[in-house]
Amino acid sequence: MNPLRPLLSVLLLVAVLPACGVMGIGKSGADLELDEPTLEVTVETDAARYGVGEAIVATVLLTNAGPAPVSIPRPSPDTVRFFLRGADEPEPRDTQCVRWPLEQAEFISLEPGESHGRRFVLSLATSDAGPLDLFAVYRTEPDPAIELAAHVASNPVSLAVELPVALERDSMGLISRAEAERLAVAHFGREAARTDALLVKDSKVRMHQWWVTVWYQSASPDGNMCGSCFIDPYRGRVRGVTDDPVPSS
Repeated sequence: MNPLRPLLSVLLLVAVLPACGVMGIGKSGADLELDEPTLEVTVETDAARYGVGEAIVATVLLTNAGPAPVSIPRPSPDTVRFFLRGADEPEPRDTQCVRWPLEQAEFISLEPGESHGRRFVLSLATSDAGPLDLFAVYRTEPDPAIELAAHVASNPVSLAVELPVALERDSMGLISRAEAERLAVAHFGREAARTDALLVKDSKVRMHQWWVTVWYQSASPDGNMCGSCFIDPYRGRVRGVTDDPVPSS
């Protein structure tokens, strides 16, 4: 059996489904043929409209729609793929979600009617302005080498991506140094004499983050001449502050 056949069938089906607001629900047909549990996949996004370069936070909810308890892999980048389709695109295209390097495959048990959700960050989905359909495909086996796995698709979620550019990003989906510095200056609310920035990895979760120091033109009310913080390069927001300035190069 061609391992891509169930997925291609799902994508073909979704390509002709109508959009349905900011929530999509889909049920598997392949699960019956492959003797897999009947699942319902729901996708919700944190907004209906985005600026160009703004990250989409999509929540994938798995619901056991069958009559018996099931054990399935939890939603993860290994079991969930996201697809986009613009107004002028005849076929959907793949888009990557942010992957946590330390994440491992884990199975969950769901009673009939019970659900389990997981949030995903899509930092490359809004690179172009225009209407956009987003949907997810859940695979019931995290190991890609296993062919007999059902692919369960959600219905598309209808979104709008609008100018102006909200955040500038590189090809990896990380916001630029200039964007990180701008966000840090806005966070501290002081006139900046200069800024220093360094892209580092968090020592605990091994995720990238911008370490930014804003040097003030004049001392703050508490006597500080600078403020330092960490910027989430995927969602474009301040993660936390630190007393340590960026080391001078």
